Amino acid sequence: AIQTNHMPLIQLFIDHGADVDFIDDNKNSPLSYAIQMKSESIVSLLIEHGADVNFVDIFNVSLLTYAINEQEFGVVKLLVDHGADVNFVAKNSMDNDKMEPLFLYAICKDSELPLVQYLLEHGATYDFKSEGSLCTLMPHLFIGFRVEILEYLLESKINIQDLTLKTLKDLIWRDRDELLRILIKHGLDVELSDEEGNTLL
Repeated sequence: AIQTNHMPLIQLFIDHGADVDFIDDNKNSPLSYAIQMKSESIVSLLIEHGADVNFVDIFNVSLLTYAINEQEFGVVKLLVDHGADVNFVAKNSMDNDKMEPLFLYAICKDSELPLVQYLLEHGATYDFKSEGSLCTLMPHLFIGFRVEILEYLLESKINIQDLTLKTLKDLIWRDRDELLRILIKHGLDVELSDEEGNTLL
């Protein structure tokens, strides 16, 4: 019924005692299918009747990860508002053998600023101080030309003084002039150098 988006039938099943957390032969829950079908109304109905918003499938993928992957902001909000873990460690979007914070997963999936902002405002954490974390984050902003998100993070999360030449290498290689201007506007030292004396120029 979920896969055909048949709301009255779903409601009928629930009214007659259907288990909203039933796990099928594919090890998926009803919420998993509702999210993949991009049906916010069914997601809402299932949550209203107690469906587990922190269900994780056999691939160690959470429902919130699926919602971000589908770019379903409304579903993301429904899940988070009902207790979904915004700090779930998701599979790396490029390498399934690696894991990454959900916030970074959202960046990698080209999520729009409102979704990224929402995650951070609702408790998603990321280490914006360490060089290693910034080296992981910044290339995704540069490659995807994420101007709005870069501006937001510089204004609220990233201290421009924590950026090193190493974290900016993708910006230089990809000739992202607009992003470089944003960084300079926020106080980037144009004479920034590495241990060997190399500079941005």
